[in-house]
Amino acid sequence: MAGVGQARYRRLVVAGLLSATLVACGRAAPVEIGMSGLPPAAAATTSFQGQVASVDLGSGIAVVDVQIIWTPVLTAHRHERKVLVDAGTRWEPASPASGLSGLKVGEEIQVEAVEAVEGVWPAVLVQLFDVD
Repeated sequence: MAGVGQARYRRLVVAGLLSATLVACGRAAPVEIGMSGLPPAAAATTSFQGQVASVDLGSGIAVVDVQIIWTPVLTAHRHERKVLVDAGTRWEPASPASGLSGLKVGEEIQVEAVEAVEGVWPAVLVQLFDVD
């Protein structure tokens, strides 16, 4: 009978060790994620089209007489929007005349911008249209 008690004891110890091993394996170590570099550029939340009404080089703002809002919802609603153009604004087509100083009153443009801050739309992309 002593052998039977010893066998049960051995099985119990083995089962306990196996259980402890499985529990230890099931615990995941904390995962750390690191990032380096600059955050991604802001994604445009709206796109609209119209004619340049005025350009203020000192403030970096162009006023656009908007005729069409393309996104987030297609709307034909005529109004003016102040568009902030900075060093991060991309231009299409890219040319030496690109930039706020190259805009002329009456030019047709399409702007992709992030949500307005205090009535000013920060431009991500400005596309110039050649309507001639």
